[in-house]
Amino acid sequence: MQFLLLHGWDQYRLSKYEYLGIHADNMDMIALKYNLELMLDDGNVLVNTQDGQSYVRPAYTYAADGYSTHHNASCLEEPEFRQAYKQGINSGHKFGDVDLRWRVHQYCWAAWHCKQLKGAFVECGVNTGIFSLSVMSYVDFNSIDKDFYLFDTFAGIPKDQFTESERMIGLDKVHDDSYEDCYEIAKRNFAPYQRAHLVKGRVPQSLCQVEIDKVCYIAIDMNAVAPEIAAAEHFWPKMVSGAIMILDDYGWNHHVNQKIAFDRFAERNGVKILNLPTGQGILIKP
Repeated sequence: MQFLLLHGWDQYRLSKYEYLGIHADNMDMIALKYNLELMLDDGNVLVNTQDGQSYVRPAYTYAADGYSTHHNASCLEEPEFRQAYKQGINSGHKFGDVDLRWRVHQYCWAAWHCKQLKGAFVECGVNTGIFSLSVMSYVDFNSIDKDFYLFDTFAGIPKDQFTESERMIGLDKVHDDSYEDCYEIAKRNFAPYQRAHLVKGRVPQSLCQVEIDKVCYIAIDMNAVAPEIAAAEHFWPKMVSGAIMILDDYGWNHHVNQKIAFDRFAERNGVKILNLPTGQGILIKP
């Protein structure tokens, strides 16, 4: 049995909670209670609640990257996926020891569907290729008659692309330690794929460097509103019916400006975005 959490009674002045809209007459203190959680030997968790109740919570089948679930996670153990994820996560990135399996699986699922459609694959926001390398391995990209266009500065996010609202949130500083010049790393990573095309430069300016007629799959992950919406506007008319657009930042709280912008984009184009618990959003071209 492993001890997880133990919180007793903590007291805070009412003023601490006024910004939450919590008020009480003739009170200047609020008492907060917390649950006691104990990890059992079988991986389940015994929870003693603040109200004196007890129950056993099933062990998480996945808990990482801002997402946890008790549901079936066998998809993450498929040999094809494990090999694909290994290729992407070992791409030489600077994000540390992260577990992105469920998020990567969404990309692989979308790619598997889209490989049957006409058109090219596109990714805007590549870095060392965590997502795209996983996708290319998963669908055995060299065996399908398609091109994969990979747009990035390969040197981090241009800070002048952030809006004032994004700067106020601190997005211009969030990834300072996560990006560096990775163009040579990316070139080596994608060398085994003859039809992978690295397009170096800023989006949207770099989008006109190549001619792409039709698109069946596009992943967008540039962490800023302006280039992401520009990419979506550029490629949406090129997307074939059934094509999938994955928005990596859509549901993350600190990327709320992107969510607002893409909700408007979706409304203009008569579609709805699927908001995934992984923080991603999915659009399907009618």
